[in-house]
Amino acid sequence: MRVAAPGAVRDRAWEWLTAERANLVAALHHAVDHQMDQHAVQLIDALGFLVLTGAWEDRITTATAALPAARRTGAPDHEANVLLARGEALAHLRRPEAEPDLTRAAELAQDAGNIHLQIAAHTELGQVTRRQNRLTEALRHLQEALTLSRGHGTGRWEAVAEGNLADLYADLGNHHQAIAHGTRSAELRHAIGDTDGEACALATVARGWQGISDHHTALTHARHAVELGRTSIGSQEETLAPSLSVLATSLHHLGRVTEALASWREAAQIYTEKGLHADADAINQHIRTATSISNNSMPTPR
Repeated sequence: MRVAAPGAVRDRAWEWLTAERANLVAALHHAVDHQMDQHAVQLIDALGFLVLTGAWEDRITTATAALPAARRTGAPDHEANVLLARGEALAHLRRPEAEPDLTRAAELAQDAGNIHLQIAAHTELGQVTRRQNRLTEALRHLQEALTLSRGHGTGRWEAVAEGNLADLYADLGNHHQAIAHGTRSAELRHAIGDTDGEACALATVARGWQGISDHHTALTHARHAVELGRTSIGSQEETLAPSLSVLATSLHHLGRVTEALASWREAAQIYTEKGLHADADAINQHIRTATSISNNSMPTPR
């Protein structure tokens, strides 16, 4: 018997999900309308692939539709799961309604004793508060996620928690902690074959090395992150674009302006295509600044 390579299996699964997307969404609405509540809550998990396609609005719409069904089951973890799905999408689009959904999801998950959902909710809340510069709250949520994740499952959630803490420590200027947590995350991701997560972790490690002004070491990690990010199927706004931005920062610092601009432009294009205009604008500001400095440093024609 021939066994297909993991990559081929993944590609076929992706093709099937994207081809059947409309039918899966229709099946969810049918299940809700006919009070087939168990089917509805299961379909919410099946539709998780929507986030990989950048269909965040569809994720919000389907989760909102499934919420009455989840509540009718009387199981708090079903409601928590649907609120988490919607909250994650709202958070990704930087909408303020995300935090109430995620907070309630964390409470329900705790009531249900569902460790997986508790970790996921605290992870998302950590990211939301971090983006709002509420760093003390973010640290509390992310440390809670790490504590809950140790020894849980395959190690993926522990890897996620380590990586998120690394990002936060980089924000706080604690670069050695960022490197330590990021390295641990990258090791865990590599061990379970999670190349997307490994790319994210390596980009954070590179940020840490940038923080202590070792741009050559940062460049090594950033290049590896970009290489892995290019293999991502549908989440390159999380795997490739940030890695390109980190790479560009070190390239620019080392005087390799043309390469830096190319990396920033590719990152901005990815964010724009995914509808993440605030992220694209931030990258474009780097491009404008670097271009202006480069132009001003050129000798005046005589």
